[in-house]
Amino acid sequence: MPAVTWYEAGKPDPNKQAPPWARIFGIARDGTVYAPAALTSDEPATLKKAAADGVSAAMNKEHAFLPVPWLVRNYPYEFEVIRVCRIIEGFAQQVRSRR
Repeated sequence: MPAVTWYEAGKPDPNKQAPPWARIFGIARDGTVYAPAALTSDEPATLKKAAADGVSAAMNKEHAFLPVPWLVRNYPYEFEVIRVCRIIEGFAQQVRSRR
């Protein structure tokens, strides 16, 4: 499992309810940004697909997180996955600029 530092993002859309796990993202030591695997709506299947690709999930509070580049590449037609991954990348960029 990768070493990841966890952050909580603000609500990307104040008009939508989001569960607490959906506002969490991680940044690994190598700079890889991690987003919730549950964004795909089928977390178990997504984790199996990632494992088959040799991609390790990071865990936080019993939720699995996968690298944003992998999620975007493997779910290119899932609008919500892409949208949230881009928002998370923006938050991660803000965190990096404060370091």
